[in-house]
Amino acid sequence: MKKTTFVPAVLLLLSLSALQAADFYMTPSGANSEDGSDWANALPASSIGTTLNTTMGPGDTLFIGSGDYINIGITLDSDGTSGSPKTITGVDTGGGIPHFNGNPSWVRSNPDSGRWQILTVRGDYWVVENLELSHVRYAIRNTNADSATNITFRDITMHDVRHGVYVNYMDNSTFENCVVQEYTKQGFRLDRGCDNVTFTDCYADLTGGDTSWWDYSENFPYGFVVNKGSTINSNITFEYCVAIDNRKNNQLDSDGDPLSYWNGDGFVVEDNTGGITEFIGCLSINNEDGGYDIKSEASFVDCTAVKNYRGFRLWHTTKTLENCVATYPFRRSTGNPSGSDTSSGSGVWTQNGTSTLSNFTFHGNNGRGLDEAGSGGLTATDSIISFSGASGSFTSGSVTLGAGSVTYRPGSGTDPDFVNPSSAWDGSGDDMNSQTYADTKGYFYGTVVAPTASVIAVNLSDSTNTFLAPTDVVGVLPTANWNNSTVNNETITDLVDDTGAATTADVSFVNTPYYYENTTPTYSVPLDDDSKMMRGTRALSNGSATAASFDEIPFAEYDVYVYWGGRKSGETVPAVLQVDYQTDSGGTWVTQDTLYMMDGNHSWDGTYDESTATTSGAAVDGNDYVVFRGQTASSFRIRGNCGRRTGICGIQIVERTEEYVVIGDTIGMNLANTGSTLDPADVAGVIPMPNWNNSTVGNETITNAVNDAGVATTVDFDFVNTAFYYTNATPTYSAPYEADSLLMRGTRGLSNGSSTRVEVDEIPYAVYDVYVYWGGRKTGETVPAEMKIEFQTDSGGTWVTQDTRYMLDTNHSWDGTYDESTAATTGTAVDGNDYVVFRGQTASSFQVKGTCGRRTGFNALQIVEQ
Repeated sequence: MKKTTFVPAVLLLLSLSALQAADFYMTPSGANSEDGSDWANALPASSIGTTLNTTMGPGDTLFIGSGDYINIGITLDSDGTSGSPKTITGVDTGGGIPHFNGNPSWVRSNPDSGRWQILTVRGDYWVVENLELSHVRYAIRNTNADSATNITFRDITMHDVRHGVYVNYMDNSTFENCVVQEYTKQGFRLDRGCDNVTFTDCYADLTGGDTSWWDYSENFPYGFVVNKGSTINSNITFEYCVAIDNRKNNQLDSDGDPLSYWNGDGFVVEDNTGGITEFIGCLSINNEDGGYDIKSEASFVDCTAVKNYRGFRLWHTTKTLENCVATYPFRRSTGNPSGSDTSSGSGVWTQNGTSTLSNFTFHGNNGRGLDEAGSGGLTATDSIISFSGASGSFTSGSVTLGAGSVTYRPGSGTDPDFVNPSSAWDGSGDDMNSQTYADTKGYFYGTVVAPTASVIAVNLSDSTNTFLAPTDVVGVLPTANWNNSTVNNETITDLVDDTGAATTADVSFVNTPYYYENTTPTYSVPLDDDSKMMRGTRALSNGSATAASFDEIPFAEYDVYVYWGGRKSGETVPAVLQVDYQTDSGGTWVTQDTLYMMDGNHSWDGTYDESTATTSGAAVDGNDYVVFRGQTASSFRIRGNCGRRTGICGIQIVERTEEYVVIGDTIGMNLANTGSTLDPADVAGVIPMPNWNNSTVGNETITNAVNDAGVATTVDFDFVNTAFYYTNATPTYSAPYEADSLLMRGTRGLSNGSSTRVEVDEIPYAVYDVYVYWGGRKTGETVPAEMKIEFQTDSGGTWVTQDTRYMLDTNHSWDGTYDESTAATTGTAVDGNDYVVFRGQTASSFQVKGTCGRRTGFNALQIVEQ
């Protein structure tokens, strides 16, 4: 029976309205006709008010280009609609994001003078993103006579201001990745009447790293404040927000006399706030008084307080804390302006309310771990209260240490053995994980989730030439049982996984009725089948974007791999393929992430290299797959756009669990010293394996290295310029990462800066990958530092570089998680990416060369059979 779908008239009108949405373009001085139709005819900044509130309608976007917009205000004085907000988007057109520089003469010594504000909020349904705002009293503000709803502020940077954000009666709104720094009063303030407001990844730093701002800050400096206004604020959420350095030097009262109690808090929520204020994954560091000074009902999950007078200052009402930590109470005063550890400071301070803590950690040099200062109750279960020495009190007042809670100081109790306790902790990572109790007691920073070989894979083919058999093993994570979508089979239900078992997953392709091939040759075994997958693709001849919609994904969390071997022969190259990862939002596919690949020669080169390019211009030829990691949606769509006769080649959906599966043999080599070697039973590496070979000082040539099963192979290692052993500051992480800590801590090199090298001969594998690890420079050597790793093969007796990767170290330490660096040029490496991979190698010998200056070498290698 034919199915007919009726579209309600109102939805049709909304769809037509969205289709008619217009784009406008603006620069500081405008250009040519100044009609805003494109950058060449950009509107001038002087017309911004008329453009936003008269010219633009719902769904329209104003793109604002680079430059200084001096004494230019932005007023949101009109409305978008629920499905079609008005949008302001800053664009880096060559000079950085647009900078609205309110009054360049504004100075911090007179913060309440000069221009009043830049962005005024009194309209509904707006998105404002990618702007820099500075040199005003208020960067974003409205008055208590204004109101607004459904406003999104995203990627806004504010600095050199009195207040960053100061708003009233703004409902159902979000602040995403907004930064306020170098302010004299407060970062973010909800003054009154604000309901259902969420702050996500927002950052309030009074000093921006320059503590001279404490000489100019005003009384009561706060990072985030939900104020006690005449109309309550309600239902406020803080997710992964940071408040830091909210202090003021030499605090005085209104008569100019020294204050006995210095104030300044990270997060403040006043007592007439409605609903339960939620804090998720927030950090509050180095604030004068409270890390979190909270009077309303509130819940805290995964929150951190470091070096505040009172980490969590909780008044009157019900509070819950789950997996939170407070460390090193610190106090400054008129008599002690430099500050010191304090006996009166607290990890958690409560008064008259009821607070319940689970898996909480307090650690300090002095102070009170848990302090109930009134007639309320404070209970902690599965928690750790500890001190570094004899000073300090575990509890004070009506505190109950419930089931599973423990206390410790040297000579009393069991040492929780924190990974790296320090008052200089930045609140991230596992420094305050207990190596004694792991996640059973106290705060615990979670472990890395990594992919296994549980995979659903789909190949776009015709019915013969690039059709994969169930036994064909293909992909960067090699798997069998690929599902084949052919020209007449664009919808497949119950896709099979890599074992051949049916799953609930379905796929439906759009705009893929025609089959095309690039010029990828047939490579020799074992890449002959990969050649098929990377050669064939499907698309239309008219240039429409191709799409693949997946439903009923059976995995709680997964990664999506998308492959492209190149354009059809005869189509223009170089060409860039844009790949969008989209999820469903009320029947509309919304792009969550976009990555790019480039083809320069209509062909796959026989090696898999990941593209991490997030802009078209950053894509590199030869990087032939992209990965969208850590997805959780039960359905998603992959959209590919590269013009006519061009589509993707294949897709893998890879389940994420807590274990890796090693495919093929693996040989590991650890650069160590006597006393720091890995035992045969030690399991380490991003591909976890036992039976690591150890090269120690004086033992720089290893013959017949063993594989992960402990069986001798033909492989020989010969190290050059690795005569001395050095260690970085990597701590010993808790199980199962103790062996990894040892692997990533020790390295060998020379004191004169010569490059370290290792020659590897008689590789027994037809195709293999080479992993090279670096945990960081020796303690005391200069950072940041960049490690250059070259993969070389022999050509007539000369080692010739075939590929180069870079890694960066800024803190002499591995962070306890393995992250691949794909940086192919100097200056692009990211700290925390600690290994590189040279994939798809076939030479029977190779050399790895590492260059980073004196006393610095790489830590380890793995050779992984494909």
